[in-house]
Amino acid sequence: MIFVAPTSNSLIGVTMVESIGAQIGYKGQIAILSATPTSPNQNTWIKFMKVALKLPKYKNMQLVTTVYGNAFQAASQGKFNTYAKEAAAARAANRDVNVEPPVSYEQYYEYLYEQAYAAKQGKDPVEALKSCGLTIVDWTDLSAFMGYIFTRDAGRNWAKYQEIHKRVEAKFAAKYPGVKADVDISF
Repeated sequence: MIFVAPTSNSLIGVTMVESIGAQIGYKGQIAILSATPTSPNQNTWIKFMKVALKLPKYKNMQLVTTVYGNAFQAASQGKFNTYAKEAAAARAANRDVNVEPPVSYEQYYEYLYEQAYAAKQGKDPVEALKSCGLTIVDWTDLSAFMGYIFTRDAGRNWAKYQEIHKRVEAKFAAKYPGVKADVDISF
């Protein structure tokens, strides 16, 4: 048996501020983009980010705004916009989504890896998404939906997701030998 100690909300807040600070040399204006103003955990993390920003180490970092992604999703015209809206509604109501995913979990992981391997090779990840038939808006909407499903369902089906992830990871390692990539998205 393995015990995984949970983190704390304050540690998440400080870690996010530290990550941003390290990237910008601990000075400059920053903004927070969060999913929705009704997400209790994210609002708690934002609260602790604001506390962390008062520490001397971060005195030259200025929070200029907090913006919520659901505003962008509400205006989306992408091919997965209804799925993003369903995820936002489900998140706000703390419920599971009411529709089946528009792509398989395996296909979603393939999109993740295609752009990650493209970026690691110095290629434009936007072009990699286009080669998959996706625009940035499509990708954002699809990720909002699939991310919510994974977050909501991870505890119940972790083994299933791990199996799919390892299978796709092996497929892309064979497709792009010698390239190391992870599935964090960077544009």
